[in-house]
Amino acid sequence: AVVVLLPLISSTLAGCAYHQSEDYESGKLGAAPHQSYEVSKLKPVAWNYVVSLNETSQKAVYDGYIFFSPKGEGVTMSGPLIFNQAGQMIWSGAHLGHSMAYSVVSYKGEDHIMVWQGVVTPDGHGLGKTLLINNRYEIVTEISTGGEIGQGMSDLHEASMSPNGTALVTAYVLVKMDLSSVGGPKRGYVLDGVFQEVDVETGEALFTWHSLDHVPLEETYQNIGHSGRAPGQSWDYFHINSVQKDHHGHYLVSSRNTHTVYYLDSDGEIIWRLGGKKSTFSIGRGCQFEWQHHARLHGSNQVSLFDNAGINGLRNEPTARGLTLDLDFERRTVSLHNQYLPYEQHIANSQGSAHIQDNGNAIIGWGVRPYLSEYDSQGRLLWAVKYGIGDQSSYRAYRFNWTARPSYKPDVTVRTSSADTRIYTSWNGATEVRKWQLFGSTADEPQEAIPLANATWEDFETEIVWSGERYAYYQVAGVNEHDQYLVFSSFVS
Repeated sequence: AVVVLLPLISSTLAGCAYHQSEDYESGKLGAAPHQSYEVSKLKPVAWNYVVSLNETSQKAVYDGYIFFSPKGEGVTMSGPLIFNQAGQMIWSGAHLGHSMAYSVVSYKGEDHIMVWQGVVTPDGHGLGKTLLINNRYEIVTEISTGGEIGQGMSDLHEASMSPNGTALVTAYVLVKMDLSSVGGPKRGYVLDGVFQEVDVETGEALFTWHSLDHVPLEETYQNIGHSGRAPGQSWDYFHINSVQKDHHGHYLVSSRNTHTVYYLDSDGEIIWRLGGKKSTFSIGRGCQFEWQHHARLHGSNQVSLFDNAGINGLRNEPTARGLTLDLDFERRTVSLHNQYLPYEQHIANSQGSAHIQDNGNAIIGWGVRPYLSEYDSQGRLLWAVKYGIGDQSSYRAYRFNWTARPSYKPDVTVRTSSADTRIYTSWNGATEVRKWQLFGSTADEPQEAIPLANATWEDFETEIVWSGERYAYYQVAGVNEHDQYLVFSSFVS
């Protein structure tokens, strides 16, 4: 990837990330400063580099684009986004609405975007569906729950693909239950942490797992308090927030409220627990975690996760962090492989992710803390950016290689003045355009396009200035690095 460092500026014009901006940090620019364009009405968040890249760290940055989905106070445009390292938007999925689980997956040998879409309930889970989108930004299919728990229960916490091409989704199911053993009402209400493995093509639920069938209430760290007394005040004892299926056909499940990562066999029986009150492993120095998110297996004996370190004012550890942990099955011990520390210490009350990349680098999304950072394979911080200064968040953040050529045509707007003609063009989500070729045609021969000028791709929206003869119609074509035409726009007057 080409890494571009941009100078400090004091505006929110597109294409410019801020760097150690005091105006940004002080709130002078608002709670969540945004970019803007001359024509496009899209207004993605603007980054502020709080730890900037330098000549050395630039060389360690991994290839790919940043995938995240900002939301919250002052965020002008919520929804899934793709950014390059310079902080320029490549794709806006704002038209999809509020999203949480959002990543790139492989389906039938090709990269697809998988993104949750739905409504967030007052108690913090979701009801909706998961969209599978190809690299032309066409919706291939919609995936949701089914079978015994019914349709439309697909939760916001997980949307992933298994090695055998099935989808994994989570759900929160309300269950009436006697909660007196944990200090709750005898006629109580508890949320069952559920995941399903779903056939993508047929929508059939192939496998359903219920936390209440396998994990006793006593494993939780979530005090029942006054919850559990009514359906609208149900007790979330488990809080499932990630699921992964490995090549053995086994499942890795993260439960925030039991502080445990569970490894299940293909029938859903627990093989081992990592963390919590009944850990199979002795937790080594520096390996403790609480209220964690986004657990992932790497091989057979390494787990990565985001350690939130606290919740709602409760500080279990000095700071949230990303972790990779090595598991020793013979000795039943866990040792620290790597930790990824924030540029300033704090807990993260909710959300968060740790994406370990192929070269060993890690992208850490800090959840309720509105920033992202990357670390090398030794855990050294390479860069960190903020996308707000207050109550903003992104459920997870990733870096993926992504090549996309939209099925729709570029947007083109023509503005004329006495001095020149200015053409503004954008192609939401395109990754291959290196320059734009401008054509003109006359009213007498509107289909006879004459090459006029070209301009290098400079941002999500590129301006082409033409000072020559006026034409009745203008057209642009996107050109790749091999000087091949990728797309032609419609003619615009």
